[in-house]
Amino acid sequence: MESVEVLDEAVHVRSLSKSALQFQYRRSNLGGLWILSATLRLKAAEKSFIMAQIDELLRYRARTQPLGTSNCGSVFKNPEGFAAAQLVEKAGFKGLRCGGAQVSERHANFILNTGGASAHDVRQLMQQIQDKVFEKFGVKLEPEIKLVGEW
Repeated sequence: MESVEVLDEAVHVRSLSKSALQFQYRRSNLGGLWILSATLRLKAAEKSFIMAQIDELLRYRARTQPLGTSNCGSVFKNPEGFAAAQLVEKAGFKGLRCGGAQVSERHANFILNTGGASAHDVRQLMQQIQDKVFEKFGVKLEPEIKLVGEW
């Protein structure tokens, strides 16, 4: 990544250079900022090689994630040494509903909108999961999705 354009809390657009960016696995130094665009430096490769990689990634995603459903992606970050989906599943949440929100049967770190789910439904289900996982395994699940507003 060469640079990013961000929107800050004062609703100002700023450009940050590569030297100002600190990206790690699912973490960055951009707390409170919203990325609007990015400038990338890509490596050239044969089209057939790139397409084969894309096809394999899409096949893997189709096998492991609830594609074609209304969801917000991975709900919890993977805690150090654990997979969030496995903790949620072992805590007994696969398929569990709260209003119109449901933990995916395919991948337990996805919450689906089965129709008419409210933000409150999703947040309640997330809180139940966090409480039970902490109770059973002593692990605090941290949301990966960004929550906006009061609950």
